[in-house]
Amino acid sequence: MAFDKTQLMKVPTLATAGVAILGWILLFIGICIINTGGLIGFQLFYLLCVIAGVIVAIGFDQAREHRVAIVAFVAIGFNFLVEIANVAVEMAKIDWVSASTGYRFCAAGSVFMSFVFLYWIFVFGSGETSAVTVAHEQGVLPFQTPKLPSLPKLPAMQFPKISIQMPQKTQSREISVEDAPVVVTSSPTPAPAQTTPHPPPSSTGLSFPAFPPPIQFTRSISTPPPPPVPEEKAPEPAPTPKARALYKYTASASDPNELSFRKGQEMDILNNSGKWWHVRMVNEQGEVVTGIAPSNYLEQL
Repeated sequence: MAFDKTQLMKVPTLATAGVAILGWILLFIGICIINTGGLIGFQLFYLLCVIAGVIVAIGFDQAREHRVAIVAFVAIGFNFLVEIANVAVEMAKIDWVSASTGYRFCAAGSVFMSFVFLYWIFVFGSGETSAVTVAHEQGVLPFQTPKLPSLPKLPAMQFPKISIQMPQKTQSREISVEDAPVVVTSSPTPAPAQTTPHPPPSSTGLSFPAFPPPIQFTRSISTPPPPPVPEEKAPEPAPTPKARALYKYTASASDPNELSFRKGQEMDILNNSGKWWHVRMVNEQGEVVTGIAPSNYLEQL
């Protein structure tokens, strides 16, 4: 894995590394003024190696994998700093002691490095999902709120529409000529044969023939069937949401359901309720596996 300078440019890493280097320089100057060696010289070299090791581990993004060793070495260095600060403060109070200025430099440098070492113990000794660890990796100060990924919105439930078509009855009746026609069927009804007596001749000598009875019409009305109801298409299934890993994660050996993944790996979200999401992805062996992953390590696409 290549060295990443952006990991060192984050605010917590840059601030703690700068204060630690400044404290070590002050301690080195104080030891040079006192002109002493032996055990304190070994302690000075050990503290320099611890500071350089922490910076290199953060730059290569390996601090999470080696956090137990980092906490152990930093704790030993913190013990050395407390011992040096105690001796330097007591010796600096005595005015007649020669090189009292050197002891003041040693006290100041050891106090600066003590605060940094205590911060490293608290950060690297916390859990992977704690707010302090997440804030340190995202480059914000511990008292600031880390930017956790927002939870996605659940898709709205869609229910299919059901339409019921009731059968309609066909009505037929007879109406008179004055009603509005829909379907007209006319058939003249022949008048019964009858004998009309001729009227007696008038005084003028003219005769008038008899008129036949009026023709009756029969009309029937039938209600047309309703138009067919268009068929509705079934709703398309919602696409499976995707997620991308923000950080590298190693599964716990005590829980077989956890999945290990690398930074930037994409996966399918099967269930995103709670702090642990149920996901599906392709592992390093090319196999499709399903399991759970911490939600604050993932970002939904």
